Amino acid sequence: MLGAVLAGMADDHRLLAIDEALASRDRDLIRVGFDLNDIRVLLNRGADPQKLRASRYRGIVADDDPDPPPLEAGPPPANWRDIAMIECLDSPAGCLPPIESYYKDLAAQDRESTPADPLAGKREALAAFVAGAPIPAEFTYPAPIGADEWDRAELAPPCIVDRLLWADVGVRVAPGGNGKTTLEMFEAVHIVLGRPLFGLPVRRPGPVLIITAEDSRQILVARLREICQDLELTASEVAMVMNGVRIADLSAAPAKITCVLEDVVTVNHRVAEIIDACRPHPPVLVVFDPAISFGVGERRVNDAEQALVEAGRRIRAALGCAVKFIHHSGQVSAREKLIDQYAGRGGTAFADGCRMVHVLQSLTADEFARETGRTLDDGETGLILARPKLSYCPPQPPLFLVRRGYLFRAVEPAGRDPGAELAAVCNQVEQLIGEELRAGRYPTQRSLEGMAKSCNLTRDNIRDAVANLRAAGRIATMQAPRPEGRGGRHDYLGLFGARTANRAPNGKNAE
Repeated sequence: MLGAVLAGMADDHRLLAIDEALASRDRDLIRVGFDLNDIRVLLNRGADPQKLRASRYRGIVADDDPDPPPLEAGPPPANWRDIAMIECLDSPAGCLPPIESYYKDLAAQDRESTPADPLAGKREALAAFVAGAPIPAEFTYPAPIGADEWDRAELAPPCIVDRLLWADVGVRVAPGGNGKTTLEMFEAVHIVLGRPLFGLPVRRPGPVLIITAEDSRQILVARLREICQDLELTASEVAMVMNGVRIADLSAAPAKITCVLEDVVTVNHRVAEIIDACRPHPPVLVVFDPAISFGVGERRVNDAEQALVEAGRRIRAALGCAVKFIHHSGQVSAREKLIDQYAGRGGTAFADGCRMVHVLQSLTADEFARETGRTLDDGETGLILARPKLSYCPPQPPLFLVRRGYLFRAVEPAGRDPGAELAAVCNQVEQLIGEELRAGRYPTQRSLEGMAKSCNLTRDNIRDAVANLRAAGRIATMQAPRPEGRGGRHDYLGLFGARTANRAPNGKNAE
Protein backbone atom coordinates (compact mmCIF):
# COMPACT_ATOMS: atom_id res chain seq x y z
CA MET A 1 0.00 0.00 0.00
CA LEU A 2 2.89 2.33 0.78
CA GLY A 3 4.30 1.84 -2.69
CA ALA A 4 0.92 2.62 -4.20
CA VAL A 5 0.62 5.83 -2.19
CA LEU A 6 4.04 7.05 -3.28
CA ALA A 7 3.55 5.93 -6.87
CA GLY A 8 0.51 8.18 -7.05
CA MET A 9 -2.11 5.62 -7.95
CA ALA A 10 -5.67 6.83 -8.51
CA ASP A 11 -8.74 6.54 -6.27
CA ASP A 12 -8.52 3.90 -3.53
CA HIS A 13 -4.81 3.48 -4.22
CA ARG A 14 -4.03 2.37 -0.68
CA LEU A 15 -6.63 -0.38 -0.80
CA LEU A 16 -5.83 -1.60 -4.31
CA ALA A 17 -2.11 -1.98 -3.76
CA ILE A 18 -2.16 -5.37 -2.01
CA ASP A 19 -2.17 -8.09 -4.64
CA GLU A 20 -2.69 -11.78 -4.02
CA ALA A 21 0.54 -12.48 -5.90
CA LEU A 22 2.69 -10.71 -3.30
CA ALA A 23 4.84 -12.74 -0.96
CA SER A 24 3.85 -12.68 2.71
CA ARG A 25 6.87 -10.54 3.66
CA ASP A 26 6.06 -8.05 0.90
CA ARG A 27 2.52 -7.87 2.22
CA ASP A 28 3.77 -7.18 5.75
CA LEU A 29 6.00 -4.40 4.54
CA ILE A 30 3.27 -2.73 2.51
CA ARG A 31 0.77 -3.01 5.35
CA VAL A 32 3.12 -1.49 7.90
CA GLY A 33 3.97 1.22 5.39
CA PHE A 34 0.28 2.06 5.20
CA ASP A 35 0.03 2.31 9.00
CA LEU A 36 3.25 4.29 9.36
CA ASN A 37 2.26 6.64 6.56
CA ASP A 38 -0.94 7.47 8.45
CA ILE A 39 1.11 8.13 11.59
CA ARG A 40 3.43 10.45 9.70
CA VAL A 41 0.47 12.29 8.20
CA LEU A 42 -0.86 12.89 11.71
CA LEU A 43 2.56 14.14 12.82
CA ASN A 44 2.74 16.51 9.85
CA ARG A 45 -0.68 17.85 10.83
CA GLY A 46 0.58 18.74 14.27
CA ALA A 47 -0.66 15.75 16.29
CA ASP A 48 0.97 15.29 19.70
CA PRO A 49 3.57 12.49 19.34
CA GLN A 50 3.32 11.61 23.02
CA LYS A 51 -0.42 11.03 22.78
CA LEU A 52 0.04 8.87 19.70
CA ARG A 53 2.85 6.99 21.39
CA ALA A 54 0.78 6.39 24.52
CA SER A 55 -2.16 5.11 22.51
CA ARG A 56 0.09 2.59 20.73
CA TYR A 57 1.72 1.45 23.99
CA ARG A 58 -1.52 0.29 25.60
CA GLY A 59 -1.53 -3.48 25.80
CA ILE A 60 1.77 -3.79 23.87
CA VAL A 61 4.51 -3.56 26.51
CA ALA A 62 4.43 -3.94 30.27
CA ASP A 63 4.14 -0.85 32.44
CA ASP A 64 7.64 -1.40 33.88
CA ASP A 65 9.23 -1.72 30.44
CA PRO A 66 10.09 1.84 29.32
CA ASP A 67 11.25 0.83 25.83
CA PRO A 68 9.64 -1.44 23.26
CA PRO A 69 11.64 -4.49 22.23
CA PRO A 70 13.65 -3.95 19.03
CA LEU A 71 12.88 -5.71 15.80
CA GLU A 72 15.18 -8.69 15.56
CA ALA A 73 16.19 -10.60 12.48
CA GLY A 74 13.99 -13.54 11.72
CA PRO A 75 10.21 -13.83 12.20
CA PRO A 76 8.87 -10.66 13.83
CA PRO A 77 6.71 -10.77 16.97
CA ALA A 78 2.94 -10.82 16.53
CA ASN A 79 2.67 -7.16 17.57
CA TRP A 80 5.62 -5.97 15.49
CA ARG A 81 3.60 -3.38 13.58
CA ASP A 82 2.62 -1.63 16.81
CA ILE A 83 6.20 -1.79 18.06
CA ALA A 84 7.45 -0.34 14.77
CA MET A 85 5.00 2.54 15.06
CA ILE A 86 6.26 3.32 18.55
CA GLU A 87 9.85 3.35 17.33
CA CYS A 88 8.79 5.51 14.40
CA LEU A 89 7.25 8.02 16.80
CA ASP A 90 10.37 7.98 18.98
CA SER A 91 12.73 8.56 16.07
CA PRO A 92 13.59 12.00 14.64
CA ALA A 93 11.16 13.28 12.01
CA GLY A 94 9.35 9.98 11.98
CA CYS A 95 12.07 8.12 10.06
CA LEU A 96 12.08 4.34 9.98
CA PRO A 97 15.42 2.79 11.03
CA PRO A 98 13.86 -0.52 12.25
CA ILE A 99 11.96 -1.03 9.04
CA GLU A 100 14.97 -0.07 6.94
CA SER A 101 17.23 -2.55 8.72
CA TYR A 102 14.76 -5.41 8.78
CA TYR A 103 13.67 -5.00 5.17
CA LYS A 104 16.84 -3.55 3.68
CA ASP A 105 17.01 -6.32 1.09
CA LEU A 106 13.54 -5.47 -0.19
CA ALA A 107 14.38 -1.81 -0.77
CA ALA A 108 17.76 -2.51 -2.37
CA GLN A 109 17.20 -5.93 -3.89
CA ASP A 110 18.50 -6.24 -7.40
CA ARG A 111 15.55 -7.77 -9.18
CA GLU A 112 14.81 -7.36 -12.85
CA SER A 113 11.78 -5.12 -13.33
CA THR A 114 9.39 -7.09 -15.49
CA PRO A 115 5.61 -6.93 -15.89
CA ALA A 116 5.39 -10.20 -13.92
CA ASP A 117 7.10 -8.65 -10.88
CA PRO A 118 4.31 -7.67 -8.45
CA LEU A 119 6.57 -5.02 -6.88
CA ALA A 120 7.82 -3.59 -10.16
CA GLY A 121 7.69 0.20 -10.09
CA LYS A 122 7.24 0.26 -6.31
CA ARG A 123 10.73 -0.51 -5.01
CA GLU A 124 12.17 2.89 -5.91
CA ALA A 125 9.26 4.57 -4.16
CA LEU A 126 9.83 2.32 -1.13
CA ALA A 127 13.53 3.16 -1.00
CA ALA A 128 12.71 6.87 -1.31
CA PHE A 129 10.27 6.62 1.62
CA VAL A 130 12.85 4.86 3.81
CA ALA A 131 15.33 7.58 2.88
CA GLY A 132 12.89 10.26 4.11
CA ALA A 133 10.97 11.25 0.99
CA PRO A 134 8.11 13.66 1.71
CA ILE A 135 4.60 12.32 1.96
CA PRO A 136 2.60 13.22 -1.16
CA ALA A 137 -0.39 15.51 -0.80
CA GLU A 138 -3.66 13.74 0.03
CA PHE A 139 -5.70 16.10 -2.13
CA THR A 140 -4.95 17.32 -5.61
CA TYR A 141 -7.07 19.44 -7.92
CA PRO A 142 -9.18 17.02 -10.01
CA ALA A 143 -8.81 16.66 -13.74
CA PRO A 144 -11.64 17.82 -16.00
CA ILE A 145 -14.31 15.33 -17.02
CA GLY A 146 -13.24 13.48 -20.14
CA ALA A 147 -15.52 12.60 -23.03
CA ASP A 148 -15.23 8.88 -22.33
CA GLU A 149 -16.03 9.37 -18.63
CA TRP A 150 -18.98 11.57 -19.60
CA ASP A 151 -20.44 8.91 -21.90
CA ARG A 152 -19.81 5.88 -19.66
CA ALA A 153 -20.97 7.29 -16.31
CA GLU A 154 -23.79 5.22 -14.76
CA LEU A 155 -26.63 6.53 -12.61
CA ALA A 156 -26.51 3.51 -10.30
CA PRO A 157 -24.02 0.81 -9.28
CA PRO A 158 -24.59 -2.78 -10.44
CA CYS A 159 -27.89 -4.24 -9.27
CA ILE A 160 -27.66 -7.50 -7.32
CA VAL A 161 -31.35 -8.08 -6.48
CA ASP A 162 -33.92 -6.10 -8.43
CA ARG A 163 -35.54 -3.31 -6.36
CA LEU A 164 -33.78 -4.53 -3.22
CA LEU A 165 -29.98 -4.62 -3.33
CA TRP A 166 -27.24 -2.78 -5.24
CA ALA A 167 -23.45 -2.79 -4.99
CA ASP A 168 -23.43 -0.14 -2.29
CA VAL A 169 -23.76 0.18 1.49
CA GLY A 170 -27.07 -0.73 3.12
CA VAL A 171 -28.58 -1.52 6.51
CA ARG A 172 -31.32 -3.89 7.61
CA VAL A 173 -33.12 -2.90 10.81
CA ALA A 174 -35.15 -5.31 12.94
CA PRO A 175 -35.96 -5.93 16.61
CA GLY A 176 -34.18 -8.79 18.32
CA GLY A 177 -35.72 -12.20 17.80
CA ASN A 178 -37.45 -11.41 14.50
CA GLY A 179 -35.29 -13.80 12.50
CA LYS A 180 -33.22 -11.19 10.68
CA THR A 181 -30.08 -13.38 10.58
CA THR A 182 -32.01 -16.40 9.31
CA LEU A 183 -33.71 -14.22 6.70
CA GLU A 184 -30.31 -12.92 5.63
CA MET A 185 -29.01 -16.46 5.14
CA PHE A 186 -32.18 -17.40 3.23
CA GLU A 187 -31.50 -14.48 0.90
CA ALA A 188 -27.83 -15.48 0.60
CA VAL A 189 -28.85 -18.93 -0.70
CA HIS A 190 -30.94 -17.31 -3.44
CA ILE A 191 -28.15 -14.86 -4.40
CA VAL A 192 -25.60 -17.67 -4.65
CA LEU A 193 -27.94 -19.80 -6.79
CA GLY A 194 -29.32 -16.89 -8.81
CA ARG A 195 -32.89 -17.82 -7.86
CA PRO A 196 -35.59 -15.11 -7.77
CA LEU A 197 -35.96 -13.76 -4.24
CA PHE A 198 -39.55 -13.00 -3.16
CA GLY A 199 -40.38 -12.68 -6.84
CA LEU A 200 -37.52 -10.22 -7.43
CA PRO A 201 -34.93 -11.28 -10.05
CA VAL A 202 -31.34 -11.79 -8.89
CA ARG A 203 -29.38 -9.72 -11.42
CA ARG A 204 -25.90 -10.55 -10.20
CA PRO A 205 -25.50 -13.97 -8.54
CA GLY A 206 -22.29 -14.78 -6.74
CA PRO A 207 -20.62 -15.58 -3.41
CA VAL A 208 -21.89 -14.06 -0.16
CA LEU A 209 -19.61 -13.39 2.82
CA ILE A 210 -21.33 -13.32 6.24
CA ILE A 211 -19.12 -11.93 9.01
CA THR A 212 -20.75 -12.80 12.31
CA ALA A 213 -19.85 -11.45 15.72
CA GLU A 214 -22.92 -12.91 17.43
CA ASP A 215 -23.86 -16.43 16.36
CA SER A 216 -21.13 -19.03 15.94
CA ARG A 217 -20.19 -20.51 12.58
CA GLN A 218 -21.57 -23.88 13.70
CA ILE A 219 -25.02 -22.43 14.40
CA LEU A 220 -25.12 -20.55 11.10
CA VAL A 221 -24.01 -23.61 9.15
CA ALA A 222 -26.80 -25.61 10.81
CA ARG A 223 -29.37 -22.95 9.86
CA LEU A 224 -28.03 -22.92 6.32
CA ARG A 225 -28.42 -26.70 6.13
CA GLU A 226 -32.03 -26.47 7.34
CA ILE A 227 -32.81 -23.76 4.79
CA CYS A 228 -31.44 -25.92 1.97
CA GLN A 229 -33.45 -28.91 3.17
CA ASP A 230 -36.69 -26.90 3.39
CA LEU A 231 -36.03 -25.50 -0.10
CA GLU A 232 -35.57 -29.09 -1.32
CA LEU A 233 -32.36 -28.23 -3.16
CA THR A 234 -30.57 -30.81 -5.28
CA ALA A 235 -27.16 -32.14 -4.30
CA SER A 236 -25.44 -29.90 -6.86
CA GLU A 237 -27.31 -26.84 -5.58
CA VAL A 238 -26.37 -27.67 -2.00
CA ALA A 239 -22.74 -27.93 -3.11
CA MET A 240 -23.00 -24.47 -4.70
CA VAL A 241 -24.39 -23.06 -1.45
CA MET A 242 -21.69 -24.73 0.64
CA ASN A 243 -19.05 -23.17 -1.61
CA GLY A 244 -20.72 -19.81 -2.17
CA VAL A 245 -21.87 -18.81 1.33
CA ARG A 246 -18.72 -18.03 3.28
CA ILE A 247 -19.07 -17.57 7.06
CA ALA A 248 -16.38 -15.74 9.04
CA ASP A 249 -16.87 -16.31 12.78
CA LEU A 250 -15.56 -13.39 14.86
CA SER A 251 -17.90 -14.04 17.78
CA ALA A 252 -14.92 -14.95 19.97
CA ALA A 253 -12.29 -12.83 18.22
CA PRO A 254 -11.57 -9.11 17.72
CA ALA A 255 -14.31 -7.88 15.39
CA LYS A 256 -14.06 -4.08 15.41
CA ILE A 257 -13.56 -2.50 11.99
CA THR A 258 -13.38 1.04 13.38
CA CYS A 259 -11.34 2.67 16.13
CA VAL A 260 -10.85 5.99 17.88
CA LEU A 261 -7.63 7.78 16.87
CA GLU A 262 -6.89 11.27 18.18
CA ASP A 263 -10.51 11.46 19.40
CA VAL A 264 -11.80 10.79 15.86
CA VAL A 265 -13.70 7.62 14.96
CA THR A 266 -12.09 6.15 11.87
CA VAL A 267 -11.67 2.92 9.92
CA ASN A 268 -9.03 0.56 11.31
CA HIS A 269 -6.63 -1.92 9.71
CA ARG A 270 -9.11 -4.82 9.77
CA VAL A 271 -10.98 -3.38 6.79
CA ALA A 272 -7.85 -3.71 4.66
CA GLU A 273 -7.43 -7.28 5.91
CA ILE A 274 -11.01 -8.15 4.90
CA ILE A 275 -10.45 -6.66 1.46
CA ASP A 276 -7.14 -8.48 1.08
CA ALA A 277 -8.68 -11.81 2.06
CA CYS A 278 -11.62 -11.36 -0.34
CA ARG A 279 -9.64 -10.42 -3.45
CA PRO A 280 -9.06 -13.97 -4.73
CA HIS A 281 -12.81 -14.73 -4.59
CA PRO A 282 -14.64 -11.39 -4.43
CA PRO A 283 -18.18 -11.71 -3.05
CA VAL A 284 -21.19 -9.86 -4.42
CA LEU A 285 -22.41 -9.21 -0.86
CA VAL A 286 -20.64 -8.77 2.48
CA VAL A 287 -22.85 -8.89 5.59
CA PHE A 288 -21.81 -7.65 9.05
CA ASP A 289 -24.02 -9.10 11.80
CA PRO A 290 -24.74 -7.31 14.13
CA ALA A 291 -23.53 -3.76 13.45
CA ILE A 292 -23.07 -2.89 17.14
CA SER A 293 -20.32 -5.52 17.45
CA PHE A 294 -18.19 -3.95 14.70
CA GLY A 295 -18.20 -0.31 15.88
CA VAL A 296 -16.71 1.59 18.79
CA GLY A 297 -19.91 1.72 20.86
CA GLU A 298 -22.58 4.32 21.40
CA ARG A 299 -20.77 7.07 23.30
CA ARG A 300 -20.31 8.81 19.94
CA VAL A 301 -23.47 7.53 18.31
CA ASN A 302 -23.49 9.24 14.92
CA ASP A 303 -19.69 9.33 14.62
CA ALA A 304 -19.57 5.58 15.30
CA GLU A 305 -22.28 4.87 12.72
CA GLN A 306 -20.68 7.11 10.10
CA ALA A 307 -17.35 5.31 10.55
CA LEU A 308 -19.08 1.98 9.87
CA VAL A 309 -20.61 3.47 6.73
CA GLU A 310 -17.14 4.65 5.63
CA ALA A 311 -15.73 1.16 6.28
CA GLY A 312 -18.50 -0.27 4.11
CA ARG A 313 -17.72 2.22 1.36
CA ARG A 314 -14.05 1.17 1.32
CA ILE A 315 -15.04 -2.47 0.95
CA ARG A 316 -17.55 -1.57 -1.75
CA ALA A 317 -14.99 0.49 -3.66
CA ALA A 318 -12.29 -2.18 -3.47
CA LEU A 319 -14.44 -5.24 -4.23
CA GLY A 320 -17.36 -3.77 -6.19
CA CYS A 321 -19.86 -5.51 -3.93
CA ALA A 322 -22.80 -4.69 -1.70
CA VAL A 323 -22.13 -4.24 2.01
CA LYS A 324 -25.00 -4.73 4.45
CA PHE A 325 -25.06 -4.12 8.19
CA ILE A 326 -27.62 -5.97 10.32
CA HIS A 327 -28.80 -3.42 12.85
CA HIS A 328 -31.16 -3.54 15.82
CA SER A 329 -34.18 -1.26 15.99
CA GLY A 330 -34.75 1.24 18.78
CA GLN A 331 -37.05 0.45 21.68
CA VAL A 332 -39.81 2.83 20.58
CA SER A 333 -39.58 1.66 16.97
CA ALA A 334 -39.86 -1.96 18.08
CA ARG A 335 -42.84 -1.36 20.35
CA GLU A 336 -44.75 0.79 17.86
CA LYS A 337 -43.61 -1.26 14.84
CA LEU A 338 -42.28 1.76 12.97
CA ILE A 339 -40.99 1.02 9.48
CA ASP A 340 -39.51 4.35 8.40
CA GLN A 341 -35.83 4.72 7.54
CA TYR A 342 -34.95 6.05 11.01
CA ALA A 343 -36.32 3.01 12.87
CA GLY A 344 -32.79 1.85 13.75
CA ARG A 345 -31.19 2.00 17.17
CA GLY A 346 -28.96 4.97 17.90
CA GLY A 347 -28.58 8.00 15.65
CA THR A 348 -29.53 8.95 12.12
CA ALA A 349 -26.10 8.63 10.49
CA PHE A 350 -26.60 5.00 9.51
CA ALA A 351 -29.81 5.67 7.58
CA ASP A 352 -28.47 8.90 6.09
CA GLY A 353 -25.19 7.33 4.94
CA CYS A 354 -26.59 4.08 3.56
CA ARG A 355 -28.08 3.90 0.08
CA MET A 356 -30.49 1.11 1.04
CA VAL A 357 -32.52 0.82 4.24
CA HIS A 358 -34.68 -2.25 4.91
CA VAL A 359 -36.86 -2.53 8.04
CA LEU A 360 -38.20 -5.88 9.24
CA GLN A 361 -41.09 -6.08 11.72
CA SER A 362 -43.30 -8.93 12.88
CA LEU A 363 -47.08 -8.74 12.51
CA THR A 364 -49.80 -10.32 14.59
CA ALA A 365 -52.31 -12.56 12.86
CA ASP A 366 -54.88 -9.76 12.88
CA GLU A 367 -52.40 -7.20 11.54
CA PHE A 368 -51.27 -9.57 8.81
CA ALA A 369 -54.86 -10.32 7.80
CA ARG A 370 -55.71 -6.63 7.70
CA GLU A 371 -52.70 -5.86 5.49
CA THR A 372 -52.86 -8.84 3.15
CA GLY A 373 -56.36 -10.28 3.41
CA ARG A 374 -54.78 -13.65 4.31
CA THR A 375 -54.97 -15.55 7.59
CA LEU A 376 -51.91 -17.22 9.07
CA ASP A 377 -51.99 -20.98 9.60
CA ASP A 378 -50.62 -22.75 12.65
CA GLY A 379 -46.82 -22.55 12.74
CA GLU A 380 -46.67 -19.52 10.46
CA THR A 381 -45.35 -16.07 11.32
CA GLY A 382 -46.23 -12.86 9.50
CA LEU A 383 -43.54 -10.29 8.71
CA ILE A 384 -43.35 -6.99 6.90
CA LEU A 385 -40.13 -6.05 5.11
CA ALA A 386 -40.29 -2.35 4.35
CA ARG A 387 -37.99 -0.61 1.89
CA PRO A 388 -38.20 3.02 3.08
CA LYS A 389 -34.96 4.09 1.37
CA LEU A 390 -33.76 2.86 -2.01
CA SER A 391 -31.56 5.47 -3.64
CA TYR A 392 -31.41 3.82 -7.06
CA CYS A 393 -35.06 3.21 -7.89
CA PRO A 394 -38.50 4.75 -7.29
CA PRO A 395 -40.16 4.18 -3.89
CA GLN A 396 -41.25 0.58 -3.44
CA PRO A 397 -44.09 -0.87 -1.34
CA PRO A 398 -43.26 -3.17 1.58
CA LEU A 399 -42.98 -6.92 1.13
CA PHE A 400 -45.24 -9.12 3.24
CA LEU A 401 -43.57 -12.40 4.18
CA VAL A 402 -44.82 -15.63 5.73
CA ARG A 403 -42.28 -17.66 7.66
CA ARG A 404 -42.71 -21.35 8.34
CA GLY A 405 -39.68 -23.03 9.84
CA TYR A 406 -36.69 -21.87 7.79
CA LEU A 407 -38.68 -20.87 4.72
CA PHE A 408 -39.83 -17.36 3.84
CA ARG A 409 -42.24 -16.58 1.05
CA ALA A 410 -43.81 -13.37 -0.16
CA VAL A 411 -47.56 -12.84 -0.08
CA GLU A 412 -49.24 -10.44 -2.44
CA PRO A 413 -51.61 -8.12 -0.55
CA ALA A 414 -55.25 -8.51 -1.46
CA GLY A 415 -56.63 -5.77 -3.68
CA ARG A 416 -57.38 -2.83 -1.42
CA ASP A 417 -59.20 0.44 -1.98
CA PRO A 418 -57.14 3.15 -0.25
CA GLY A 419 -60.12 5.48 -0.27
CA ALA A 420 -62.34 2.94 1.44
CA GLU A 421 -59.64 2.20 4.04
CA LEU A 422 -59.24 5.90 4.84
CA ALA A 423 -63.00 6.32 5.10
CA ALA A 424 -63.18 3.45 7.57
CA VAL A 425 -60.40 4.94 9.69
CA CYS A 426 -62.12 8.35 9.62
CA ASN A 427 -65.34 6.80 10.86
CA GLN A 428 -63.45 5.02 13.63
CA VAL A 429 -61.70 8.22 14.75
CA GLU A 430 -64.95 10.20 14.64
CA GLN A 431 -66.57 7.56 16.81
CA LEU A 432 -63.62 7.70 19.22
CA ILE A 433 -63.98 11.49 19.53
CA GLY A 434 -67.67 11.09 20.28
CA GLU A 435 -66.94 8.54 23.02
CA GLU A 436 -64.43 10.89 24.63
CA LEU A 437 -66.91 13.77 24.55
CA ARG A 438 -69.66 11.69 26.10
CA ALA A 439 -67.27 10.74 28.88
CA GLY A 440 -66.76 14.44 29.66
CA ARG A 441 -63.21 14.60 28.29
CA TYR A 442 -61.75 17.10 25.82
CA PRO A 443 -59.91 15.08 23.13
CA THR A 444 -56.99 16.52 21.19
CA GLN A 445 -55.00 15.11 18.34
CA ARG A 446 -52.20 14.27 20.74
CA SER A 447 -54.51 12.42 23.14
CA LEU A 448 -56.01 10.49 20.23
CA GLU A 449 -52.54 9.52 19.01
CA GLY A 450 -51.86 8.19 22.50
CA MET A 451 -54.85 5.86 22.13
CA ALA A 452 -53.94 4.73 18.60
CA LYS A 453 -52.35 1.42 19.57
CA SER A 454 -55.31 0.38 21.74
CA CYS A 455 -57.56 0.98 18.71
CA ASN A 456 -55.34 -1.03 16.33
CA LEU A 457 -54.40 2.19 14.56
CA THR A 458 -51.12 3.99 14.01
CA ARG A 459 -50.31 7.59 14.75
CA ASP A 460 -50.22 8.25 11.02
CA ASN A 461 -53.76 6.82 10.78
CA ILE A 462 -54.90 9.31 13.44
CA ARG A 463 -53.18 12.26 11.75
CA ASP A 464 -54.60 11.44 8.32
CA ALA A 465 -58.09 10.88 9.72
CA VAL A 466 -58.10 14.12 11.71
CA ALA A 467 -56.97 16.07 8.65
CA ASN A 468 -59.69 14.51 6.47
CA LEU A 469 -62.40 14.97 9.11
CA ARG A 470 -61.45 18.64 9.42
CA ALA A 471 -61.52 19.12 5.66
CA ALA A 472 -64.94 17.46 5.43
CA GLY A 473 -66.33 19.68 8.20
CA ARG A 474 -67.11 16.71 10.43
CA ILE A 475 -64.90 17.92 13.31
CA ALA A 476 -63.58 21.31 14.32
CA THR A 477 -61.23 22.86 16.85
CA MET A 478 -63.24 24.31 19.74
CA GLN A 479 -62.47 26.09 22.95
CA ALA A 480 -63.09 24.27 26.20
CA PRO A 481 -64.63 26.20 29.12
CA ARG A 482 -62.03 27.84 31.34
CA PRO A 483 -61.53 25.65 34.42
CA GLU A 484 -61.92 27.10 37.87
CA GLY A 485 -58.74 28.68 39.24
CA ARG A 486 -55.52 28.77 37.28
CA GLY A 487 -55.24 27.70 33.67
CA GLY A 488 -55.52 29.22 30.24
CA ARG A 489 -57.30 28.51 27.03
CA HIS A 490 -57.65 24.87 26.06
CA ASP A 491 -58.60 23.78 22.54
CA TYR A 492 -59.99 20.36 21.72
CA LEU A 493 -61.50 18.44 18.82
CA GLY A 494 -65.27 18.57 18.79
CA LEU A 495 -67.89 17.08 16.53
CA PHE A 496 -69.08 19.85 14.26
CA GLY A 497 -72.71 20.85 14.88
CA ALA A 498 -73.17 18.63 17.95
CA ARG A 499 -74.82 20.25 20.98
CA THR A 500 -74.83 19.24 24.61
CA ALA A 501 -75.79 21.17 27.72
CA ASN A 502 -74.29 22.19 31.03
CA ARG A 503 -70.84 23.28 29.89
CA ALA A 504 -70.01 19.83 28.56
CA PRO A 505 -67.86 19.51 25.43
CA ASN A 506 -69.53 20.95 22.34
CA GLY A 507 -71.90 22.88 24.67
CA LYS A 508 -72.71 26.57 24.67
CA ASN A 509 -69.14 27.56 25.52
CA ALA A 510 -67.94 26.04 22.26
CA GLU A 511 -70.31 27.87 19.97
